[in-house]
Amino acid sequence: MRRFFPSAARFSLLGLLWASALCAGEWATFRGDAQRSGIASETLTLPLVHAWTYRPRQAPVPAWPDPMTINYAVMHGPLQQTLTFDRAFHVVADAEAVYFGSSADDSICSLEALTGRLRWRFVTEGPVRLPPALDRGRLFAGSDDGHLYALEARSGQLLWKYRPGPDDRRLPGNGRTISLWPVRSGPLVDAGQVLFTAGLFPDRGVFLCALDAESGREIFKRPLDFTAQGLMLASADRLFVPTGRTAYWSCERSDGKPSLRYGNSDPWKSNLVGGCFAIANDGVLATGPSEDGQFHWFNFSDRSPVFRAHGDCVIVREGVVYLLGKGRLSAIDRTACLSDRKDRKEPTPRWSVDAGTSKVMILAGDQLVAAGTNELAVYDTTRVQNR
Repeated sequence: MRRFFPSAARFSLLGLLWASALCAGEWATFRGDAQRSGIASETLTLPLVHAWTYRPRQAPVPAWPDPMTINYAVMHGPLQQTLTFDRAFHVVADAEAVYFGSSADDSICSLEALTGRLRWRFVTEGPVRLPPALDRGRLFAGSDDGHLYALEARSGQLLWKYRPGPDDRRLPGNGRTISLWPVRSGPLVDAGQVLFTAGLFPDRGVFLCALDAESGREIFKRPLDFTAQGLMLASADRLFVPTGRTAYWSCERSDGKPSLRYGNSDPWKSNLVGGCFAIANDGVLATGPSEDGQFHWFNFSDRSPVFRAHGDCVIVREGVVYLLGKGRLSAIDRTACLSDRKDRKEPTPRWSVDAGTSKVMILAGDQLVAAGTNELAVYDTTRVQNR
């Protein structure tokens, strides 16, 4: 089954759909949970009805331009853009409201979920480039001004703010005036803690921070020797930190202590396995799309690569991997592509269908919702057939 729906310009389309169609639930963080699974138990009621459209006065202003056509260091191309974390106003939602940050007017906004009316706007001193996170009536967002903000979700009132950097020095960066320690990882709220990174310049200090979500009290702050940009995620005992164009870095969830060592032979530090998006699922991490346009899958335990495939977005539920890429949406047996068998061959999809311009997707019950340029499609995974 496939339905089309006009896009809400300049927004994260699936986030807006979620706020409108599933307002009885909560989409508290980017892709729904700390694993960035993109999965919810709720089922959409079809057909979808266009409830409202909110058009911000200014479009997103991404930090980074498209890459050069050819990577002259290795003489290959064209290159896939990996730093795409701020190319849309990604939203989160609860039963009452939709929330998003703006890289254009340096603000955090709340809209009424049923009508799209602006409830409140909180202005920071720099671009807000990554999605906020909701937790127990509080909204957390990081800014290029070098602060993490905790706001009361209902009113937008400032509860507390935290500056990881040693002072408030600023400089020209990405076409704006930013802190030497901008928050570029997006806050992750897990087990009563807010986790995020700050800093673009390792020689000036980059920090992994954990704060008490209620009070803002510092639990730990660990220095890093790399730039962190993108969406952080967590498993039960590990954090996975985005490093921009290179691979995700892993540490202990409890104290930020590095759990992996990297060297020239480490497959996770290949030049082609970067990206600002990842999902964690049952002992496996998928990161991408990398510069070669692929998702790369690795075991938690030994960092061994187990699978790679061209794609724009991926979802894993139970025994199925849903892969969206090259204009196709495919369902693949998990064991066929994510096992450790030495004789593993290229898996044959259970089904594969035309996906039009779709680049992103979520899974609501048994319905895959995929979106692209001016298009939204709903697929019933229990009935879809090869075509």
